Amino acid sequence: VLPQFGYVALAIGAMLPAAAFVIVIATTPSLLPRWLSLAGYPVAALLLLAVMVAPMMLLSIWIAAVCVTLWRSPVPTVPTHP
Repeated sequence: VLPQFGYVALAIGAMLPAAAFVIVIATTPSLLPRWLSLAGYPVAALLLLAVMVAPMMLLSIWIAAVCVTLWRSPVPTVPTHP
């Protein structure tokens, strides 16, 4: 009984904040390219319905895409005032 309860706790207790994280990052203005922001909405919706491992793997893929995109984006320069 406990192994099944652990999976339910993972699916409900971890995927709800993960979906909220994806939505917050996807809706932050000018942080991500439009295609990656739009891809975040289905990922978040699938995370809310996560009953299998596939949405959890989709979260990992989306986070990897965000990391690569942010890593490759140019660093904004902050003007220095004398």
